[in-house]
Amino acid sequence: MIIDNVAARIELPQGGMTKVPLMLANGARVMGFGFSAGYTLKEHTAPGDVILHFLDGEADVTIEGQTSEVRAGSLVHIKGGVPHSVYARTPMRMLLTLL
Repeated sequence: MIIDNVAARIELPQGGMTKVPLMLANGARVMGFGFSAGYTLKEHTAPGDVILHFLDGEADVTIEGQTSEVRAGSLVHIKGGVPHSVYARTPMRMLLTLL
């Protein structure tokens, strides 16, 4: 399966967050997320490892209380069961791959 221009499939909402399933392959799931500026995906955990790939915009990612600034092109790995959150500093899109 090939998805061209994946960012175009992820809507940037006026407020809040959008989520779109993109791919399921060999147990890995890829979801697209669009966040409005100022939106926070509150702290949570995932059952398996997660990879975040930021397509555009800027955000703060907090993993176990440690916050890092990320932007378009950033790639983040989070181990399963580890608390994390995402704050959109600007409107932004990201891919989340759940392994």
